[in-house]
Amino acid sequence: MKSFIAKLAPYSFFIALADFLWNNFMEPKYLIPQVWFIFGFFIVLTISFHFFILNASKGRPQQLITSYMASSALRMILCLIVIIAYRFIDKTGIIPFAVAFILHYFLFTIFEVTLLLRHFRK
Repeated sequence: MKSFIAKLAPYSFFIALADFLWNNFMEPKYLIPQVWFIFGFFIVLTISFHFFILNASKGRPQQLITSYMASSALRMILCLIVIIAYRFIDKTGIIPFAVAFILHYFLFTIFEVTLLLRHFRK
């Protein structure tokens, strides 16, 4: 787990840097004020689901696929709930929020899947 966090830290730093540059150098109509909420949400989500999958794989190896599919579905539902809830909070800013949210979803999911594949190929 420490290895995962050690690899997540620099990856997250570059995403945070991109978020910072975007919000400080783009036109005001393209700003995403909730980007730090999105960033923190995906850090917590990525660490917790990675921890869950690693713990589920310690038992029976056959449970790994079921656990991964269940965690992916749960993650997707949770993300959808956040986007829908935000829609009711701020109807005018939903498009930039949703685009940033989906972009972070893909970036952190690609990172996690890559590390899980490396971990289980050993």
